[in-house]
This record gives sequence, structure tokens and C-alpha cells, in this order.
Amino acid sequence: MEPKRSYFLTILFILTDLLVLSAVYYLSSIIWATAWSQEKFVFQVLVWFIPLSWAIISFLFNVYNDRMIQNGRSWNIRKISIGFIAMVGVILLVVVFGKFVVSRSALILFLLLDWVSLLGSGYVRNQFLGIIRSKGFSPRSIAFIGAEVEIQTLKEWIALHPERGFQESNFIEFNADEANEILLDRIKGVAENKLLLELALGSFNESYPATDDIVNLAEEYGLRVYLRSNISLNNAKRLEETLWGPFVVNRVRQEPLNDLRARFVKRGVDLLIAIPGLLLVFWWFYFLAAILIKTNSKGPAVIRQKRIGQNGEPFNCYKFRTMRLNEDSAHGTVQITQVGDKRVTWIGRVLRKTNLDELPQLINVLLGEMSVAGPRPHMVEEDEKISTLLDKYRIRRFVKPGILAGLLSMAFGVAPMTWI
Repeated sequence: MEPKRSYFLTILFILTDLLVLSAVYYLSSIIWATAWSQEKFVFQVLVWFIPLSWAIISFLFNVYNDRMIQNGRSWNIRKISIGFIAMVGVILLVVVFGKFVVSRSALILFLLLDWVSLLGSGYVRNQFLGIIRSKGFSPRSIAFIGAEVEIQTLKEWIALHPERGFQESNFIEFNADEANEILLDRIKGVAENKLLLELALGSFNESYPATDDIVNLAEEYGLRVYLRSNISLNNAKRLEETLWGPFVVNRVRQEPLNDLRARFVKRGVDLLIAIPGLLLVFWWFYFLAAILIKTNSKGPAVIRQKRIGQNGEPFNCYKFRTMRLNEDSAHGTVQITQVGDKRVTWIGRVLRKTNLDELPQLINVLLGEMSVAGPRPHMVEEDEKISTLLDKYRIRRFVKPGILAGLLSMAFGVAPMTWI
């Protein structure tokens, strides 16, 4: 399971950068006093608009996600820069469509100073995250199977890089003379660790005949699997291979969303759908649905259920209540709804049939817990049951769950359970 984000830290980082941007403004007003005095109104607008727009954009694009420490300084620079470019685009639109008269050179220099300051703040933040991870904050549990010398190399690397937050408790020494069944049993014992997210195989994978068995077993537990390669790092860059600790590795299963640009595009599409949906549809439909739901049975109109999200992380999924109030359902452990279930109210049947009960999940999309397109989020008990029936079911956890499954069910008349 991936390290949890701390929302307290996210808020702290946002507030810190807002103070940094405010400090840049006052410093700029001293440096370019003439331009600021001549265009006082414009820059009075900028003094609150820039921090506000950065706060919104940085939150929506997960700039302050503490997981960036796993990918080093270059990731930090790229993510801040992309968020900053989005903010500059918004500012230029406001200046152009507002027909503000502003000194271009002063504005450009002002924005460049903002960018440099945000990068500096990001560097400090990155160092801070490294320090608290080295103290045990949000540890990342990994597993490695390899020769003794490889295990020792990895242990030394972890000791030298405590800022990455890796734990070194799940190592299995490979023995070529050991029966494959015994090795698989040892791997199974490690894979049952619910905090585990990644498994890497040492260079033995290139000649070991049962490597596929190891990969299949690991993916049954929803682990991302990496195979060590013996090529150099320079060649690895050309072959789109990557670093996993001190080793050059291949990903067994390619994930397009590993690419930062793809993630930003997908997040952008999510926001372009979720925000208008909430502003134009959800608010008035909520009042209508709430009246019908509450007059039909006691309880809240919208409920929160524990669902399984990305990397197996539980989250609170918002839904219109379609059943009579049941405390167990809030924990995601209630009995799975059956055809003709008497617990479902008449308005609940209408909402379920049209899949409008899932409309509040737009809030989850806005919060970044779900996506518009993705696998259906299952309740905890439901997820456990299905995982015993379908091979490699847990690899669906590599991506965020989505609300589009329900819409497709409504459009094509297919039972929602089949969109897994």
C-alpha cells in the first residue's frame, strides 16, 4: 500500500507558498516602485489573485503530494513548473480579457521571481519531507528477491538514502537449488503484508524458468513487479527502463499513467467534467433528491461508504442513499445488494436504475480520490470476495476507481457489477 498523504502537511505547504508569493509581491513593489505606483489597481488585483489561483491549481494538480520525494529533485521541479505554467495561463487570461494596462516587463519579471521562489520553496519542502521520512513518517514497504550480494547492495543503498522512506524488512535470498513451490510459499508470506506495494526480482529472473510463476503470484496480491536488468543506466534511458533503488529495472506491466504528462491530462479532464457537473447539475439535483429520499425514509440524503481505491487505500465514497439506514453500510461491510432487495426504497430503485445515485462521486473526483474513467469502486467486503474469484483482480488498484462505469452501465444496459 502506498504511503498515505498527510492533509495537514498539504495545508501547511500551501500556506507556506502563499506567504512566499506575498513576500515576492512586496519585494517586487519595492524593486519596481514606479510600475507598481502607475498601475496600482492592477497589482492590487494580482496581490490576492496570484496566491488564490496558485492555491487552487496546486491543490487540484497535487503539487504538494508528499510522494514526490520518491522520485527525486527533478520530479519536484517538473511538477511545480507545470503547475506554475497553468497559473500563468490563468493570469494572462485575466489580464487580456480584463483589458488591464500593465507593464509587460514588470509583469514578466514578477512572474519569473514567483517561479524561482516556488522552486526554492519546493526544494526546502523536499528536504523537509526527506528528514521526516528518515524518521519513519509514512514508510514505504518494498520486497526484493535476489542473490546475497544484491540484497546487501540494496540494504546499503537504503541506509545511505533514508530520505526515501524505504523499509528493508522483506528480503528473500534466491537459491537456485530450492524448489519453486518453496520459493513461492516464501513470497506468498511476504506478499500478504498489506502495506506492501512493490516487488523487484534480481538478475536471476533472466534465466530462471519459473519467473512467470513469481510474477503471476505477485500480481494476484496487487503488487507492481520489476525485473532487474544488467544493462547500463545510459542504455536504460534509451530503452525507457527506470531505476529502482540502486538497480536498473524493467516494469512487468506498463502503466501509461506513470508518465507525468499523461497524469496531468487525465487530471485535467477529470476537473473539466467534475467542476461543471457540480456547479451546473449536482447542486439543484441534490435538493430534489434529498426531498424524495428523506420523505421516503429517515436518514441523510448522501452517505459515505468505505470503498477500495488506488493501491488498495480505503476512501469515503459519496453516494445518494438508496436503502433504509444501515450502520454497517457506512463501513463497506454490509451484505451485497441482491435483486429485489427489500432494503432498497422506491426512490432508491429509480436512482440505482439510472445510476444517478453515483452523482455525488463527482466530489470524490474533485478531491482526487476517484477519476471520471476507471474501474468501479467496490465496498471492502465485496472487494475481498471478488478478489478470490478473479485472477489478478487486484491489479485494478493500480489506477483510481472511476464513475464512468456506472454511466456505461446505464447507457448500455449492462449490470454495474460487470464493470470491474
